Amino acid sequence: MTGKPIYAALQSIQRDLKATKDKVNDFGKYKYRSAESIIEAVKPLLNDNGLILLMSDEVVEVGDRIYVKAEAKLVDVVNADEVKVTAYAREADSKRGMDESQVTGSTSSYARKYALNGLFAIDDGKDADTNEFHEEKKSRAKAEDEAKAKEDVVKKQAINRLNKIMKDNVLSKNFVRATSKNICGKETTTVMTADEVVRVAEELERLVQEAEL
Repeated sequence: MTGKPIYAALQSIQRDLKATKDKVNDFGKYKYRSAESIIEAVKPLLNDNGLILLMSDEVVEVGDRIYVKAEAKLVDVVNADEVKVTAYAREADSKRGMDESQVTGSTSSYARKYALNGLFAIDDGKDADTNEFHEEKKSRAKAEDEAKAKEDVVKKQAINRLNKIMKDNVLSKNFVRATSKNICGKETTTVMTADEVVRVAEELERLVQEAEL
């Protein structure tokens, strides 16, 4: 511990901190640093300067939008002097493939990173991930679109298989609907997932085979 005034200690940390970009966005093909990366890099400097870092966040409503407000605070372990920075990140209305807690957690990570950037004078403006938040959203959306396209292909094939079973075995629509409802709680393929259509087709094949025995 150096006993420096807190702003002098912060100046030393800002000068010496090397928070490398140790993460890679596979879709956007760029490197970036996360809040966790910054925290791990700054820990030795905090110890050298007699400071601790406290992070917190809260969900706040601004107008009709939801934001996560994050706070990064340095506290002197001797005299309890402190300096803090806050930052906001807006929650998306929804994200495909993520539940509400995951959306909030993702937004919290960005808000904390922005607060740490402000506290430790980390400038992402000249880096490839300046628009990291938006680029990741685009990358995730692209991946989800590709996954949906694959799902649609599988579902179409499963529906063709189902229709062939119905035609070849002269199965009534009422029978197929009853079987579908028993398997997945749904009666029409329009509201089924690809996996559910496959399961219904497999069940119909099983029932047909049993009837032939």
